[in-house]
Amino acid sequence: MHSYTVAKKIEVIRWHREHGKNVHQTSRQFKLDQKRIREWVKNFDNLLQQNFGKAKLRRKLSNGATVFSEYVDDPLFELKEPRDTPLATGCCLKRL
Repeated sequence: MHSYTVAKKIEVIRWHREHGKNVHQTSRQFKLDQKRIREWVKNFDNLLQQNFGKAKLRRKLSNGATVFSEYVDDPLFELKEPRDTPLATGCCLKRL
């Protein structure tokens, strides 16, 4: 099962609305299940409220469980964010 960021969900819904609100066409464009798109459209207002700061990139952790600690959650999220420059590790370069 894939996990999508709030920003990605909003992008899909906006494309859906701009192109005639056709769920089948949107599902083909983004390779998503039609049921998932209908759920996102239904929850669009909540998604817009979540789309600020780090929350727009954050995915639900373990199906929406509450955050254990802000002191742990924020540094872990920053560690997992894509970096602009690769990190040198051993003999090759990797991106987190």
